[in-house]
Amino acid sequence: MGLTPTSYVAASAVAVARGQVRPVPSGVGDVVRELVEARAQLVRYGVLLNQAVARLNATGQVDGSLVAAAQRCDAATASVRAATERLGRRR
Repeated sequence: MGLTPTSYVAASAVAVARGQVRPVPSGVGDVVRELVEARAQLVRYGVLLNQAVARLNATGQVDGSLVAAAQRCDAATASVRAATERLGRRR
């Protein structure tokens, strides 16, 4: 059962007012958005990496897609690590 945007905002405001959830401090929202995007990138790159490994298993040969997918996974992981560290410093 989904909520309309208005109902969601109202329910969120009531939850904050009752102390059931804490509002996100300013500036943290940007880091959270970056983490969400980085997570999505990791999922996409993980799929690419799995496909490249499947080709490796089928052919026994490494092609450029395996190296590229691994590098993209490394970059996305570094992005998540950096955003997480920034969140930790804001506490």
